[in-house]
Amino acid sequence: MTATASEVKNFFWHCLVAAKLMDELMENTVTKAHVLHAVRMATLCAVGRKGVQYASDEARVIKESNNKHWEQCNLIKEHIVPVSVVRARVYSELKRSRNGNHDPDPVTLSDRDTQGLTLEVIGEFQKNPRAWEVARIIREWTLLAWITKNDEAKFDDKKRHGGISIRKVMPTGWTEEQDKFARYVACGIVLSRI
Repeated sequence: MTATASEVKNFFWHCLVAAKLMDELMENTVTKAHVLHAVRMATLCAVGRKGVQYASDEARVIKESNNKHWEQCNLIKEHIVPVSVVRARVYSELKRSRNGNHDPDPVTLSDRDTQGLTLEVIGEFQKNPRAWEVARIIREWTLLAWITKNDEAKFDDKKRHGGISIRKVMPTGWTEEQDKFARYVACGIVLSRI
């Protein structure tokens, strides 16, 4: 993680907000929209402003030809797994654990779990196990890539069964056990680690 201390603190708060919205308010269009926003903001804070791990081949060419930082090359910072998919995973996991009618287990975090977190935030997560459930999923499923507008258009060109573009969903038949890069593979977008 390359998040700053401020981003890490905000990550905790976005995770807590998402958990509270799901636990304390009725699930409807409005609350789903707010949870989606909280999850989106948490994903960005989880990796930090400079935490983009991948780039498409086309994005690399543009960066190299401009000889500028990634942020200055008119590229798109894109979630490899769409935020809507991450939100659905969060909803599913929190519903499953809530339906078990048990209090969340106290949070014990391993060194791997706490990597990149401040002591203050670790303490907050330990006091708020539901927020940690959200955080764990977000940290597992958040990967970002720099792509071009041409790359992004390929998501709209590629349709799932039913004619829906894969801009905000994974390809038809994809399961969580499969490759997180499935949308990129389906669209012929080659990504490599930065």
